[in-house]
Amino acid sequence: MTRRWHFPGRYSQILLVVVVLLALSVAGCGVFKTRGTTTTGSTPGTSIPFDNKAGRVIVQLFSSPGFIFPPINGVPDWTLYGDGTLLFKSAANAQLLQTQLSPDEVQHILDVIVNQNSFFSSTQNSYGLAVPDTGSLLLRVSANGQYKEINLFHEPTSPSDQQTQHVFAIKHFLLNYSLTRVQLYTPPGTVLLVIPGQGSSTGVPAWPYNDISLGQVAAQECSFLRFGTNSTCSLSTGGKSGLFPIYGKRGLELLQQWQSGSHIFVSQNGQSYRIIVWPLMPDALSPQADGSQGVLVQGEGAGRWPLLPGSRN
Repeated sequence: MTRRWHFPGRYSQILLVVVVLLALSVAGCGVFKTRGTTTTGSTPGTSIPFDNKAGRVIVQLFSSPGFIFPPINGVPDWTLYGDGTLLFKSAANAQLLQTQLSPDEVQHILDVIVNQNSFFSSTQNSYGLAVPDTGSLLLRVSANGQYKEINLFHEPTSPSDQQTQHVFAIKHFLLNYSLTRVQLYTPPGTVLLVIPGQGSSTGVPAWPYNDISLGQVAAQECSFLRFGTNSTCSLSTGGKSGLFPIYGKRGLELLQQWQSGSHIFVSQNGQSYRIIVWPLMPDALSPQADGSQGVLVQGEGAGRWPLLPGSRN
């Protein structure tokens, strides 16, 4: 004989309310776990917004030299631009290599930085152990409507705090990012840095381009290159001050002849000069808000140094 259970109407209503509340509670917990956002990150699984224009830096690692000459650097270690262009230094010979990332690859990189390692939640201007004369590594990120840059010094053996762990995890992720399709970066030209020398020009290789006056270039650049023998500016610049680019074939010849970033001596009209050559990066030719163009520099006088018209012969 089957027994049937009967509940009075009032108890049936109470039971129904309890069941509904339990169902809503479970559903609410599920939604919270799935979405899990933070105040400085973005929702995992959603696109992280950024400026997708060519020449716009969205992620960059940029070494600042320590106690070495020259105390400046204009060639970043790793740069991701808004159009997916990635430039990075080869671990073998420091040559600049280039590749093109897909939108999904860019989003993966930003997800690792913004969401997984909470870069915009970091609260310090620098991390790691500052070791005298060894320089640092600047990490800058512009994405998700935010911009932040921090300096990374020597990495602790066993970092105890989570923020330090996160920022160095980002560094290692970027420098070890796996790429299968790369090619040498061919810049549109080079930046020529000129510092007057004090020694004799005897036996010093001659500067090969007579239409480019090294003395005039040095005068235009001396307010930025104020170190070594160039601590004062005594030559007239005609009102122009900035870095001197050499575009096209001659610029590439300079890079092939002299290693990027190294300094050598050349002579012109009986005067010796110390010159440094940098490849022009895409952002140097990308106009800023005021229409100007400039070269990002780390080290002494760090910032964006203005770019002069230069030579296009």
